[in-house]
Amino acid sequence: MTKRKAEEPVRVPGNSPVAETRETHPAYGQLAFSRVQGSPGVLYGTHLAKHMGFIRMTLYSSERLHSLSHDWHMGQDILAEVELSYVQFAELITTMNQGTGIPCTIRKLPGNWDIPEIANMESEQKRVRSDFKERIEACANEANNGVDELEKILSKPSINKADREEIRKKFYAWQRMISSTAPFVLDQFQEGVERTATAAKAEVDGFITSAVNHAGLQALREQFGSPELPSGTSKEKVTHDKS
Repeated sequence: MTKRKAEEPVRVPGNSPVAETRETHPAYGQLAFSRVQGSPGVLYGTHLAKHMGFIRMTLYSSERLHSLSHDWHMGQDILAEVELSYVQFAELITTMNQGTGIPCTIRKLPGNWDIPEIANMESEQKRVRSDFKERIEACANEANNGVDELEKILSKPSINKADREEIRKKFYAWQRMISSTAPFVLDQFQEGVERTATAAKAEVDGFITSAVNHAGLQALREQFGSPELPSGTSKEKVTHDKS
């Protein structure tokens, strides 16, 4: 691993009641995850075509503020923004150090805030259905072709040893198709359906959790009001009673 050069942070006067000094550095950043309700459009690498909510990850540049003997970290410019389904987010935080990561949908990058939407992407649900249909049709075509060839053989006045061997091969091929190919195709179809169902359940769970959290926070605000943080613009004078 190449060793990077080191730079001292740049510190300047804050000229603000909430920032006596401001400190910046190219490596200072902040990462935020947000739960968002509503449809994000097409998300890359998901099992579903539609989503009721999603997770947004935003990377900011950051500066360090110092005031009243405390450090504060303030996000500044957006450097990158991506969106994930609830399932993708769960996989992201539970399957580290595996491959090149989890698929995500890029929304913003430095110097490129106009990344186009994904117009149309075949969902796994449709792909599983079409794959299953194609494989079953292939098996049916193979069987039909075999029947046609058998009819030609059986229509001969006499059947020789080569014809009998050809008939035996056809029956073995059908036996293999029924005993192995068809169950494999069915297993693949069931696995695809199960993945889609699991993703759908996760989407519903994520949406319900988001709605419950939002409703709970709203109820707390209505009952207790929003908390007000001290502005730091005034300092109480401490007096000592010497009497």
